Amino acid sequence: MKHLFLAVLCMFVTMAAYAYEQKPLYVVDGKAMSATEVSKITAEDIESLTVLKGDDSVAEYANLGDVSNGVIVITLKNQESEEESFLVVDEMPKFMNSDLVAFQNWVMQNLRYPEAAMSKGIEGQVVVNFVVGKDGYIQIDKLQFIDTCDKMLHDEVLRVLKTSPRWTPGKQKGENVAVQFVLPITFKIPENYQSVPAIEVAAEHS
Repeated sequence: MKHLFLAVLCMFVTMAAYAYEQKPLYVVDGKAMSATEVSKITAEDIESLTVLKGDDSVAEYANLGDVSNGVIVITLKNQESEEESFLVVDEMPKFMNSDLVAFQNWVMQNLRYPEAAMSKGIEGQVVVNFVVGKDGYIQIDKLQFIDTCDKMLHDEVLRVLKTSPRWTPGKQKGENVAVQFVLPITFKIPENYQSVPAIEVAAEHS
C-alpha cells in the first residue's frame, strides 16, 4: 500500500510539472523548495498535496518565487508529537533564564487548592511527567500523571501547566531538542490551617 501511494504521488507530481511545461513552484509547509529537496520527502511524511494554477489561486505564493507555471503545495504531517525527547542534554532548558527552582517557585505561586477537594479532605501527591519541546513550550498533549491521586488535583496541575511561560529550549549538539522532566506536587491540608493549605512542589528532570 505504501509503495502504491508513493507511485501515485510521484506520477501526480510529474504530470503536474509536465502540464506546466516548466517546473512549478514547490511550497512545503509554507516554504519554497526545489524539486530536488521535494524528491527527498517520503509519502509517509505528507499530510496533503494540492496543485494550484491561475492568477487567483497562486497569488498568495507570489512572494516565494515564480508562480507562472503553477504551484504545488505540500503539507507535511505534524512531527511534533513524534519528536524524540531526552532526559539529559548538553544544555538543559531554562525557565525565566534560571533553573528548575524558578519553575518550582512559579508553580507554587500559581497553584490553588481546589475548594471541592478541601471540603472532602482530599490530599495526596501529584506526580506529572512533562516535556519542554524544542520550541520552548510545555507539550500539553504529552503530559502524563504517574500517580493515583484524585482527578481534581490533577486538573489543577494541568490548569497551571497550560499557562506556563515559554522556556529557553534545551540543546543537544547545538540543536534545540525536547527534554523530559518529572514534577512531584504534594497537596496537604494542615490540621489547623487559617488561610491557604500547604502545597509543596519539588521539580527534577527524569
